[in-house]
Amino acid sequence: MADGKKVAAGRTKGQIRDGNGRFVKGKPGGPGRPRGKSITKALQEILAHHKRYSAEAVAEAAFFLAVEKKDMRAIEFITDRMDGKTAQPVDITARIIEVAEQMGVDPKDAIAEAESYLKGR
Repeated sequence: MADGKKVAAGRTKGQIRDGNGRFVKGKPGGPGRPRGKSITKALQEILAHHKRYSAEAVAEAAFFLAVEKKDMRAIEFITDRMDGKTAQPVDITARIIEVAEQMGVDPKDAIAEAESYLKGR
């Protein structure tokens, strides 16, 4: 990017991401998830080591906090596991406009195309 030389459509030399926000070939993403033990694995080991504690005991504690103490975090914890987390709406219009402008496409056409694509899914 320093010399501004074009390398491929929509990319400049030294660029890490393409016009769609994806990493370009040969440029790996960030460090990703840290290596080592996951929290799930660590909790499983703790539960296995401390026999008096179990997944059921944790569930009972969460249930107690939710029902008896009206603890909203405990209520969310339980409902997220029972019903699944609620869908989070995402507005991608600004990103569509940005990419359309980078590609020299009319943003209105790009939005119409994206809406048409999503309706056809």
